[in-house]
Amino acid sequence: MTIKQEDYDFFKDNGYLSLGKMLNDAEVTRFVNILDRDRRDFGRFWIDNSIWQTLNCDALLTAPEVDELVRHANVMDPLEGLMGNGICFSEICLRHMGPYQGEPIAAMSSWEGPAGRRWHRDGGKGLVWTEHPLRLGNVQVMIYLSDVSDATHGFALSPQ
Repeated sequence: MTIKQEDYDFFKDNGYLSLGKMLNDAEVTRFVNILDRDRRDFGRFWIDNSIWQTLNCDALLTAPEVDELVRHANVMDPLEGLMGNGICFSEICLRHMGPYQGEPIAAMSSWEGPAGRRWHRDGGKGLVWTEHPLRLGNVQVMIYLSDVSDATHGFALSPQ
């Protein structure tokens, strides 16, 4: 499977692309069980970042099956269509986000601020690669293992 031209064009115009449901129900169940097992059996690897989220950036060590998720054809094919061949992963993190109770969080202009109001751009200078047709240096891929909507999760886009 290669990326469709309309998906490529959408990414070019908007800087992101939603690929919809990428995993079948059995795969979702399997990976949810793997992540639950990992959180239970390897809790010392899970860091609480104080914004209702825990993460494990050593997932390939504690849950090698995550490599199957990262390299899933429904992930790799569109990624290669956008980035080209020779993809290199710089970070593979699992995140668990529980329900958030409180006021909606407004974006802030720096890392400073109360817990829950922090943001950052991954990649630094490598974020934009001027020789790439889409100016891509780094791409973030997010795969949700539960239903999300505009009421349950949000993310911000920072134009170059």
